[in-house]
Amino acid sequence: MWRALVATLIPAAILATPTPVSAQEWPTIPDPVPVTVDSGTTALLVVDLVSTFCARQEPCANQIPAAARLLGQARQNGLFVVHTGSEPIADVAPLPGEPIVNAPTDKFYDSGLDDLLKERGVKTVVIVGWSANRGVAFTAFAAAIRGYTVAVPVDAAIGATEFDTLVGQYQMLNVTGTPQLAQRTAQRRRRNAHAVGSDQLQLSRARFCVRPP
Repeated sequence: MWRALVATLIPAAILATPTPVSAQEWPTIPDPVPVTVDSGTTALLVVDLVSTFCARQEPCANQIPAAARLLGQARQNGLFVVHTGSEPIADVAPLPGEPIVNAPTDKFYDSGLDDLLKERGVKTVVIVGWSANRGVAFTAFAAAIRGYTVAVPVDAAIGATEFDTLVGQYQMLNVTGTPQLAQRTAQRRRRNAHAVGSDQLQLSRARFCVRPP
């Protein structure tokens, strides 16, 4: 019925000359690489791992163990931890003293997050949470534009579907308007990673380690 309705509204001359559509291959995403960060200048952002999403989105719930492990490492190594959203999942809930900010998809927007990070001398942000093509991606863009180095662990920042995850990862690697946001070779990623030290946290499964523009 929908096709018939459209046909009555579009002139026959247009319908007679359809434009061919070429098949498009899915983009290739680089393999994850190990990343190390300086605990004194790095913050972990836990984005929207809340019951509102994870109670009805199985992929959101499935990434909680990976996010919880990383959160535990971050706390043990003294990283500044910031959460977003209300009604957090228990395994990744804020501890006393860990700030919570509320914002739309871009968690920097009108939330005071940038001020919180700058007050602590943060230069690098590690972003986990929900979801790869929404809160994580938009917050990663916003962080890079503000001058932060960004790392996104692949097993703790996924989307509702495989396609959503791929879109988010592709956008974070190729976003227009933020030059050098993506590190396209392992050599460049290693060059941008911090030196290993006793007070550093290693991300064993981080796909992105990116410099701001």
